[in-house]
Amino acid sequence: MIRPMSEADLAETLALRLAVRENPLPPEQHHLIRPERVRAVLAEGGSFVAEEAGRILGFAMASGGGPLDCEPTLWALFLRAEAEGRGLGKALLGAAVGWLRAQGFAEAWLSTDPGTRAEGFYLRQGWRPDGVTPEGERLFRLPL
Repeated sequence: MIRPMSEADLAETLALRLAVRENPLPPEQHHLIRPERVRAVLAEGGSFVAEEAGRILGFAMASGGGPLDCEPTLWALFLRAEAEGRGLGKALLGAAVGWLRAQGFAEAWLSTDPGTRAEGFYLRQGWRPDGVTPEGERLFRLPL
């Protein structure tokens, strides 16, 4: 089941984020996930979880840009390893992109590490490569 994320989901989604196989956040960078930013994005309403039997299997967070001081973006999309290959990533992406579209944005962007499965996933979902970020991530844009 895909549903809007709530404040009560934050601890479980943070634990999921820190436990992923691909694009892991090393312990020395855990401080980069600042609770005030996460809560600000959550408050926008573009965050969703995939839940089964009371357990969160994945989540996506989209932002219109305000709290992140950026363009409309897919800020996060992560799944538990055992939930991969079930269409949950595509469903979460659809919910987040749908939210951005409903806000009236003409396009959205995201970035991810080059050479990852995530990069291929976004290409298959219609995202277009659009350069490289200063940190070396691949930048993608999606017309909405």
